[in-house]
Amino acid sequence: MDRFVWTNGLLEPHEDLKAQQHGIKIYDGEDKTPFEYGTLILTSHRLIWRDHKRSDCVLAIPLSQIVYLEETESGLGKSAKIVVHLNPAPPNRPPGPVASSQNSYIRCGILCHHIVLWVW
Repeated sequence: MDRFVWTNGLLEPHEDLKAQQHGIKIYDGEDKTPFEYGTLILTSHRLIWRDHKRSDCVLAIPLSQIVYLEETESGLGKSAKIVVHLNPAPPNRPPGPVASSQNSYIRCGILCHHIVLWVW
């Protein structure tokens, strides 16, 4: 979670919307976070998470911070998840929701049954 920064969620110049998925919960590794129900947005430059209830709660991570993705299937009482493996947090990054994290990955829990497949 220490790779995320606060943002207004607006697309930057030359940034394009690629895909979005509603009903996403963010985990810091295996740990729960207060980011429980939002929309995950993939752009040409960033991965953005926007809270469904609080319009001022928008997080972003540059795609350059992402090493690779894995998908875990849903099971009995468990939602499907996308595991996002990350590079180390850069020095002097803008403020974000977490100052530091022991985890090198986040998980995006898919709370909705309708899943949009992303091709990068």
